[in-house]
Parts: sequence; structure tokens; C-alpha cells
Amino acid sequence: MRLHAATATAAIWLLGYMSAVHVQRNWGARQRRGSGLLFVTPLGLLVVTGYLLYYVDADRPAALISSIHWIVGLCVPAVFLLHRGQRRLRGIAPVAPQPQLRPQQQLQLQPQSQLQAQLPVEPALPMRGLSVQPGQPPL
Repeated sequence: MRLHAATATAAIWLLGYMSAVHVQRNWGARQRRGSGLLFVTPLGLLVVTGYLLYYVDADRPAALISSIHWIVGLCVPAVFLLHRGQRRLRGIAPVAPQPQLRPQQQLQLQPQSQLQAQLPVEPALPMRGLSVQPGQPPL
């Protein structure tokens, strides 16, 4: 039972990771949404029934919850294979990850004349009597 609990914890973590990365990326591509929902739904049901098994004390509800958990748990590998096989059946190529730049990393292209106009000719703060002539590097 400890091994089951440890793997369940890892599976919940993996489900969160997949939701944040894989699902968000592929949902926008509109690929395999139906089989994806068919795969995520039993996983969510496993999470809920797993927590209910831990917290419910009454015998009858616990037996029903346990049966649901077992049946859904035994079906999940088949649903995963169905979801995974959809790409091969339809000949869908995997979606390449799109690099997402943070706002400060995005470049704003400007004409070269505007960039040269933005260059400082003199230093912003005078340095004890030193002056910089245009075209000469500062000391």
C-alpha cells in the first residue's frame, strides 16, 4: 500500500505537470481534445476517489468508492493507449514546442536612424571637468 501511495503522489505531480505543459500547448493546436478529455477525466476521478478512500470512515460508501477506484484504475492504461494511438491512427505529427519569450525578452525592431538618434552624445552626469567629444570613447 505504501508503494501505491508513493506512485499516486508521483502520478498527481505528473498530472499537474502535464496539465501545465502538454495540455496547454496541444489544446491550442486543437489536436486530440476528445481523447485527451477522455484520459484526464478518469485521472481526476482517481484523485477524488483516492482522497475519499482516505477520509471516508463508513463501510458501505468506502466499499463503493473502492470499487470505483479499482475499475477506473484498471481502465486508465487502456484510455492512455487510446489517446497515444490517436496520433498514429490519424497521422498527426507532434506539435513542436513554441518558445515563449518573457515581455522583457521580446525585441522591438526600430529603424537604424531611430536607434542612432537615441544614442547619448554626452554622458548623463559630468565627470569632474572631463567632457566627451562626439565619436570618441569615454575615458
